[in-house]
Amino acid sequence: DVIFTVKSDLGVTYIDNLLISFPSETSNECIQDVWLEVENCITDGSVLQGGVADMDKNELQVLYEWARVSVIVC
Repeated sequence: DVIFTVKSDLGVTYIDNLLISFPSETSNECIQDVWLEVENCITDGSVLQGGVADMDKNELQVLYEWARVSVIVC
């Protein structure tokens, strides 16, 4: 698990902000799969906040429609 490795390497118990930037032309299915993992990390306390960057309006709208955890836009 990448989050566990990062926390261990940094010597911290949680990640304050996790920012995800997707390559252009990333499918909505892929974005949803990744965001669901971010939500799981937020739920278990490994990450306090999750956010996205470099997404267009349509991608953000799709994400907001099904995300259970509020998305921070950077």
